[in-house]
Amino acid sequence: MSFLYAAGIWKIEPQMPIFAVNEKFALNLPARFVRAEIDEFPGIKLIGPPEGANIPLGRVLWSMTFGDDFARDRLFAWLIHRLDRWEAWTELASLKGAQALSEHLLQLRFADEPLETG
Repeated sequence: MSFLYAAGIWKIEPQMPIFAVNEKFALNLPARFVRAEIDEFPGIKLIGPPEGANIPLGRVLWSMTFGDDFARDRLFAWLIHRLDRWEAWTELASLKGAQALSEHLLQLRFADEPLETG
C-alpha cells in the first residue's frame, strides 16, 4: 500500500510497491530505516552501519512502535521522501542517542505541516 498527501488529507493507494522497492534499495545502504515487528507491534527501526571485525553486524540505533500498520506506514513514507537525510540521522542517533533522533524527527515532522490559523 502507498500513500498520497493531497489537500491536507492522507489517502491510501492500494498495493503500490513503493515500500518494497525502497526497502530493497536500502539494503545496499550502510544504514537504513526498516519496517519491522517490535514486540508484536508494527514498528520502524534504524539499523546502523555494520561493525565488528569477524562478522560485521548492524545494530539497532533507534526504534519506534505504532498502534497500527497505517500509522507506521505513514511515517515510513515520510522517511522515504527524505532518503537523502538518512546518513545524517544515523550519525545523530550514533553520537547523541535515540532520544535525540526522536526529538529531531518530531520537530521536522511538525515543521512540514502547514500552520492553520483559522
